Amino acid sequence: MLEYVFVATFFLVLAIAAWIRIRFPFWSLQPVFHSYDVWRYLASKPFVIQHGSALPTKYFQPNRVKTAAFLDLMEEERAALLDTIQCHYIPSEDVTYTLRMEDLTVLCSHHATAPCWVSMYRDSNILLDSDAAAAVILGAVVAYPVRFVFRNSSPIEYVYYWDVVVMHREVGERHVDSIRTLLQTHEANQRRQSGKHISCSLFRKDVDLSEGIVPLVKFTVNRFPLAEIKKPPLPAPYTVHRIQHAHPLMDILYDLSKDSSFDVLIFPELTALQARIQSNQWFVFTLQSKDTVLALYVFRDTHMIVDDEAVLELSISLSMSLQTQQTSQSVLPSTHFFAGFLHALHDVLLITRSGLLDIPNMGHNMFILDTWNWKYTPQSRHDAAFYLYNMVCPGMPLRPDHCWITI
Repeated sequence: MLEYVFVATFFLVLAIAAWIRIRFPFWSLQPVFHSYDVWRYLASKPFVIQHGSALPTKYFQPNRVKTAAFLDLMEEERAALLDTIQCHYIPSEDVTYTLRMEDLTVLCSHHATAPCWVSMYRDSNILLDSDAAAAVILGAVVAYPVRFVFRNSSPIEYVYYWDVVVMHREVGERHVDSIRTLLQTHEANQRRQSGKHISCSLFRKDVDLSEGIVPLVKFTVNRFPLAEIKKPPLPAPYTVHRIQHAHPLMDILYDLSKDSSFDVLIFPELTALQARIQSNQWFVFTLQSKDTVLALYVFRDTHMIVDDEAVLELSISLSMSLQTQQTSQSVLPSTHFFAGFLHALHDVLLITRSGLLDIPNMGHNMFILDTWNWKYTPQSRHDAAFYLYNMVCPGMPLRPDHCWITI
């Protein structure tokens, strides 16, 4: 009897393993939190899955993918990279992606902790060191370091954020393994060239979420058409100010990381924040009572145009009085928090002239959405998620209102 039980169990496990490999041919080979890794739901602290170099798989093809620091790329390579991103990053003919070279340079060249790595997928018939290589980029990954704070303290201080993952549409449709080759080879090269300093990564998926892996957080993005925004009255001594330098923002984030009700905080480092604010890619506002900051609003230029309307995003917001672990002499009413948002949005629109607003329901955006939805109906709504690569955090997937992510 025992022999039959053993044989049945053996073949059952073998069948499950075969089904997993067939169902998830790429992710089953990667160091991620798989949906079937039931023991990892018991994790009590963040941990790295795979130390040292990445284990080679059939998707690791260094002859097809070149990885280099953005600042080391030739001018021709940067131009080809930008062209690929502009043409293929958004897989829809209804959306125009307006990222300029100045924007890409700001995104990639202001990181003090570690380089911004760029991986470029080439045609196998073109040698990587040939003169024609720079002009033929069929896919790319752009990754840069961001701060990672989990529940006030974490052994992992930085992760690489894969901000741009793009593959030529025709190549992706014709050869599904092309994007897998790009990601696997980029991650292996990135980890090798970064050494032990940063061994984990983060990426975002919209609409078509990744199957078979547990997200760090799953959330919803609501898109609203924008009419004329009027500033409601704010009683004294409340005022709204635009932050022109990153230092005040970093002071707020430092305090938030030391005493916060959020499970995770993820944000760029100081030099990257400064570059984005000064280049008008980010717009940051505070609501203050005299010199006391009571709320924070971070808007981001998405570089997308939909039906001739530019898309602005309320990346994240923060009301100090909603922080359960934080005591404040000034308690901010929810009506004033929303009024401060309208003041900030009004001022941003004077600069960007955006016609659409995306609001992900993360952090304290939830409270703004509660009021905004009372008056306006979303034009569209879609699911999105952030995923960790080579890392697991306890409690995944986290609640979106317990996450403060702006990158």
